[in-house]
This record gives sequence, structure tokens and C-alpha cells, in this order.
Amino acid sequence: MFSTCRLLIIFTLLSPMLARAQTPPKTEALSFESETQASRHRALRTWILDRASQWNHEPRGVHGNFLTERWCISPDGGVCSAVMRSQKRGTTWVSLELLHHKLPQVFGLLLDIAQFPKTGDLALRFAFSEGGKTITNDRMDATFMLLNKDRVDESVQIGQTIGLRIIDTDVSVTSPTPWRETLRKMTSSPKSLEEFATQMLNALQSSVDEKLNKGEIMGFDVGPYKGGGIPPERTARPLTAAEKEREAKAAKTEIDRRKAFVAKYAAAMHAILVAEVPLDQIVQLQ
Repeated sequence: MFSTCRLLIIFTLLSPMLARAQTPPKTEALSFESETQASRHRALRTWILDRASQWNHEPRGVHGNFLTERWCISPDGGVCSAVMRSQKRGTTWVSLELLHHKLPQVFGLLLDIAQFPKTGDLALRFAFSEGGKTITNDRMDATFMLLNKDRVDESVQIGQTIGLRIIDTDVSVTSPTPWRETLRKMTSSPKSLEEFATQMLNALQSSVDEKLNKGEIMGFDVGPYKGGGIPPERTARPLTAAEKEREAKAAKTEIDRRKAFVAKYAAAMHAILVAEVPLDQIVQLQ
């Protein structure tokens, strides 16, 4: 067994290397793959700094392949990594991330925004990522949450891709236009947002129906539990007619719920989206 003295010596020797490995470069020292990527990051970070000058700030840190910087404000205070788990009214946070394989070279861009307003029906979480190569996929989506005090009663996600899980199969549809064009549709007006969401939900319904009709969604037979903490075996099999009917009905009920949510709250969804998302910095930077 190592003595306390030996452990202290080892830690002392390793500390400079650990510090170097975990200390991220300053913004001006980052080396982007292109000037376009650098401009996008600079524009978004400037928007955040202007907005969040009085918020708590979690300086850029290295987390695996991610360089993450966060800003937040919450009625309860606290560090941003903890605040980001809160759904309490009055909570807002922004996370800006870059990716790397070897610092100071960086690539990609990820933005994550949440707004749980002190008043009003809806909260928002908006996220996009691009240029993540093999680490992250390009995406853009907005989740609208109906608040009941500090609890989310209901939510709907609209974006470049939407989906629904049926048993163990994820069914999804993707907008035929690039995600920046999709965002324009979502933010140009409440009517445009509702029309786009309805089109996507109709496409999702058609995809669900097609997969059920073609037998692409499977059921499972679960074997006996044999102990030892090992889950029982699951054997895939085609759905019975009754199971298909049940799953089709459940899927339609969920998709209809989402359509009704959008129809009722389209104006509020559009208002919070254009108020909280830096559209000029995102959409205009092609």
C-alpha cells in the first residue's frame, strides 16, 4: 500500500500535466478550421455576453472532446451545471460549445438555450449543432413546455427532425429543407410555425402508418428471469393484428395531441422563440 507521502509526491509530479491537459485555450488562442466557423462562434458569444453580463458564468472547460462555456440565472442561484437541471420559473441558461481532437484546433458549434419565464404559459429549450463530424450530428430543434407553477405538464418538440418511439422502434421524419431554412419557417410568423409543425406531424403519422403496415415495427416475447441481475432474453417477433391496432391508435393519439398543442399555442410558441433565440446570429451566418 502506498503511504500518504508517496501519494502526495505522485500527485505533485502529475499536477502540472493534469492542469495543462484540462486548461482550455482562451478565445483568442483558439484555432478554427475556417473563418466562417470563427465568425459564427464570435457572433454568438458576443450576443451571449451582451445578454448575460450579470448572470453567473461558468468559464470554458474541457470535457472530453467538448469545450463548454455556460451562463445562467436562477432564483436559487448555483453553478450553471446544476441550474441546467432546473425547471423552476425564472431560470434561464445558455451553453456554447466547441469540439476538438487536439487543442487549440477546434471545429463545430453547439448552442443550447433554455428559458423558464417568471410569467406566461410556455417555457422553451432550443438547441442546434453543426459541423460536429463524427462526434455530433447536425440538428436544430425547439421544445416548448407548458408550465404549471414549476412543473412541466406537457411539451412538444418541433425542428429539423421529429420522432416518436413505438415499442422499441424510433420513427422519425426530417424536413426536406436545410435546417436554417426550417428555422426561418418556424420564426417568420405564428401561422408559418403552425403550418410547418402540422406538415411535419402529418409526415410522421404517414411514416408510422407505413412502418406498421409493412411490419417494420416488431414486438417482443420476454423470457423468464434467471437471476443474477441479468435481464431476461427478448425475442423479436411480428406484431399481432391486435397489437398493430393498439400501437396505431396510441401513435395517432400522441400525434393528435401535438397538433392540438401547436394549434392552441402557436402564437406563444412563436413569441418565445423569436424573443430568446439569436436568429440574426444563427440564420444569417451561412
